[in-house]
Amino acid sequence: VTGETHGIAPAVPTLPELGLTEEGKMVLRAIASTAEVGRSILTTPGVRSLFIAGTLARLPVGFEALGIVLLVREATGSFTVAGIAVAAAFGVSAVCAAPLGRLVDRLGQRRVLMPVALGNAATLCVLATAGHLTNSSGTLIALSALTGVIPPISACQRTILATVFAGQSLRSVYALESIIQETVFTVGP
Repeated sequence: VTGETHGIAPAVPTLPELGLTEEGKMVLRAIASTAEVGRSILTTPGVRSLFIAGTLARLPVGFEALGIVLLVREATGSFTVAGIAVAAAFGVSAVCAAPLGRLVDRLGQRRVLMPVALGNAATLCVLATAGHLTNSSGTLIALSALTGVIPPISACQRTILATVFAGQSLRSVYALESIIQETVFTVGP
């Protein structure tokens, strides 16, 4: 639509007016359908709050690795030691994931997530303090490793979502959850 509108909003063009190929129209329809699915997911009672809380809970994961590298590199003067420290944190995270999951299954999310999150925060505080007080590579690597004990946010969130959604809706909500998770990890730091 061109020309003056005289204070009247121009009409939104329809698909034929856009001059799109059939493939382009299919893509637009898929995007519109995806947006509608996302809208219906996020309007389900409690789900928006769950996604916001899950997103905020994941933010530290991206920041932790970068923070460890910067802190340990500054304290020791070595990117090698910093890399080993981050690798230790991720190694501990990998080793602890399954046992933490079993603990959540046995004790419930509330009884596991909060203590693990508080323990992780405390360990990060100790690491930050140690980074300013010592340049001992061993100490900083050991403390970095302990920061790898992180709460299993994604697994817990997916468990909750499975109680609310089923079938194609569950697959769609898992896809949305994965998109949000990867966005946080990519954009986070």
